Amino acid sequence: MPSATSTAATCAICGHSVTNQPTVPTVHGGVVHITCADRQARGAHRRRTAIATVAGAFILAVLTLAAASGLPGSSLVLLAVLLPIAHVVANWRWWRISGRRLTTRLRLRRW
Repeated sequence: MPSATSTAATCAICGHSVTNQPTVPTVHGGVVHITCADRQARGAHRRRTAIATVAGAFILAVLTLAAASGLPGSSLVLLAVLLPIAHVVANWRWWRISGRRLTTRLRLRRW
């Protein structure tokens, strides 16, 4: 829950004074600048996106190699089903956030 100002001395992220600046509370009882929290959230989303992209490329490479190596059809189908499921489970937060962003954009018709 954002507050307009805070009386706490320093931001838990950057360590600078938070007096008379927009802040949000942390789960540990401290406060952080809204800009610091936003910057940290954007960085975390970029890292999750990079990890999900690399994992997706790895899955495509494995499926391509399996198909090229002459793997039996049933094994190839099993890999084609299980690997994407593993990708979604391993990158659940990224899929949830990306799905929410896509839904919002579709609802507002903004790209």
